[in-house]
Amino acid sequence: MEQQKVRRHRTAHEWEAVFAEQASSGLSLKAYCQRHGITLSAFYNARSRVKSRAKALVSSPDGPAEFIGISIDSVLAPAPPQWDVELALGEGVVLRIRRSAGND
Repeated sequence: MEQQKVRRHRTAHEWEAVFAEQASSGLSLKAYCQRHGITLSAFYNARSRVKSRAKALVSSPDGPAEFIGISIDSVLAPAPPQWDVELALGEGVVLRIRRSAGND
């Protein structure tokens, strides 16, 4: 009786773990894929897809995006009478929001 191969769908995070494991395994890409039942085309396609998504998330003219953590207390605190918010969206697009005292 012929066995059917079960196709496994991995998340981007799971593929990143596969890429790291292959790189540290000391095996050639072909040997690693054969050992783990991954086709070379699936490996290459996933690597391309994951890199494209990662590049789209962090690409900006000034380099990689930086993330700044905020606490929930700072979000719930009353807003000061005047504030400015500037959000760089990439490719030269900047969103600016300003509020001055007395503009309630």
